[in-house]
Amino acid sequence: MVQIACPDVEKHAVTMMKQLHQMKRENDHCDFKIQVGDDVYYTHKNVLSAGSAYFKDILKNDTKMRREAKVVLKDVDSQCVKNCIDFIYSGKFEMAHKKIVELLRVANMLQLEDVKRAVSGTLEESITVENYFATRNLTKMYGLEAVSAKCSIFLKENIMEISHQPEFGNIGKQEFINLIQFEESKLWEEEKLKLSLKWVEKNPKKQEHLYECLEVIKFDEISTAMLLDLLKTHPIISNNLELYKFINGHILKAREGLKKTEKGYNEELIILFDDETDCIRPLIQ
Repeated sequence: MVQIACPDVEKHAVTMMKQLHQMKRENDHCDFKIQVGDDVYYTHKNVLSAGSAYFKDILKNDTKMRREAKVVLKDVDSQCVKNCIDFIYSGKFEMAHKKIVELLRVANMLQLEDVKRAVSGTLEESITVENYFATRNLTKMYGLEAVSAKCSIFLKENIMEISHQPEFGNIGKQEFINLIQFEESKLWEEEKLKLSLKWVEKNPKKQEHLYECLEVIKFDEISTAMLLDLLKTHPIISNNLELYKFINGHILKAREGLKKTEKGYNEELIILFDDETDCIRPLIQ
């Protein structure tokens, strides 16, 4: 037997899909309708089955949708459904960026993994400090692994800016500890302490994990001036007696080291919590 093949098989496949797409537009030989609200899209069963696991399942079994040659999709955006149909036929579509969330929901429902991968590329290029947590949530909801990896990198590179976002406190304990320990982030120890306090500030429930975070911070590399400022001004510290004593203890350790090297140490720079009187007083030598 002699095999006869098109000189350009890929071009042939593209031409066939273009023809099918044109037939869809002209309602030519269409045998299946997709209704979304008042909009009705005419399609071909074979094309839908080949392009979507969702349609393949409902069209290969004896379902009402198969018998009626029609499916009604509720509570979805009609334009996003049209985009998904266009993608099945042509591998491409145009859409407004604001529709990405709804498009992912529709693509996930129709089991269109290629659409989700295509949208992932757009999401990866559009991550910002402001939309970081919204994008991160999408990766978890729809299993967008490539975008999730990009989000992890973005967080490590922009953690100081992202810490000001309201959702910063939603980061889990172990992930947060890993972040402040991450060597390539090149965070100063002072920044790690500020981030830990900000994490609790954004979500007070995280305070029970604060000491675990503080354990990975090298307090001997933090300036005494900063620690003193935190004692005086930061509400999380001033409202937590044990935490106040913890920070104050590191100040005292720094003072002892400084006394050994600088005789002219300014005693008014240290504030001491007095266990006997349960009050704060200047350290008197």
